[in-house]
Amino acid sequence: MQIIKKLPQALDDKAIAFDRLIYYALKATTLPENGPIRTGVQFLSHFILQSRNYQSMTQAVLNAGEEIVRTAVLCVGCVAPRQQVEKFADIFIAINKKYPAELVAWLKLVMHVPNFPTQLVDEAEKSKFVTLIIR
Repeated sequence: MQIIKKLPQALDDKAIAFDRLIYYALKATTLPENGPIRTGVQFLSHFILQSRNYQSMTQAVLNAGEEIVRTAVLCVGCVAPRQQVEKFADIFIAINKKYPAELVAWLKLVMHVPNFPTQLVDEAEKSKFVTLIIR
């Protein structure tokens, strides 16, 4: 996370497996501890914000975008501890800023799944959530 924040051009290397970095950051956001959640969210939001400057990073975000959105919604809905839920807004803000059209498509795909993220959320609440995110 610190490398992306302070020296993003260090990641302009075709040999780096960006898909693995995103995968590990997403896994960290699903852990029950506060530190990994905070670091994973910060990594993903900085990665997304810097990605439009580098073709390989852009492609990695486009490939993993639906999974990033799915994991973020799942964490907000039922996985993350309540005090950590607010941090996930950074991911949605970053995607909305750099990938607005893709965010709409990814949210539609993710929210179309029945009983996602939990059975306690109905379609009206999902629609309201999507509308508030896309604004």
